[in-house]
Amino acid sequence: MKRLVAYYVAQNSVAPRTNELSEFLSTKLPPWMLPSVYVLIENFPLTPHGKIDYAALPEPVTGSAQRESVSNYTDAEDKVAGVWREVLGAKYVDLDDNFFDIGGTSLLLVMAHTKLERLFQRKISVADLFAYTTVRKLSKRLSLSTASCEARDSSRENAQKQKTMFARARAARKAAR
Repeated sequence: MKRLVAYYVAQNSVAPRTNELSEFLSTKLPPWMLPSVYVLIENFPLTPHGKIDYAALPEPVTGSAQRESVSNYTDAEDKVAGVWREVLGAKYVDLDDNFFDIGGTSLLLVMAHTKLERLFQRKISVADLFAYTTVRKLSKRLSLSTASCEARDSSRENAQKQKTMFARARAARKAAR
C-alpha cells in the first residue's frame, strides 16, 4: 500500500511533534494531500549533484516509537491496540497515539472497524472510530458501550420474563372461566 510520507528536519534542534505538524498541515492542505507518516531526519541525503537522494531516505516506521508496557493495558485497550498494530503494520501502538498520525487512513480505519466488530462480537459505529482516534479513548468508549449493551440486554430479558408471566396469568384466568 502506498502512503504519503513527510520527511522533515528540525530547526534549531527543536522538533515539532507529529500531531502538531498534522494540525498545521491540515489548515494548509486538503485531506487527501495530508501525509500519513512523518519522519524526522537530521538532514536530507543528497546526490553528488546536490539534489535529494530519495533512495537514501529512511523507510517510514508506522506506529509509536515508544513502547508502553502491555501489562498496563486493559482487556479492551489490548484488543484495540492489537487490531491497530495489525491494520497499520506497526510494531508498537501507544495508548495515546492518534490513529491518523501513526499512518492510519480512512480505508484502514474501515478495515479496523470490521476486525473490531468481529473481536468484540457486536456492532460498532464507524463514527465512533472517527471520533475516538486513540486506543485509550476508543477502548473506553467501547467499554462503556459494552456495559450499556449488557444493561440493555438485561432489561430486555426482564421485559421478556414479565411478558411471559402476564401471558401465563391471562391463560390461567381464561382456563379458570
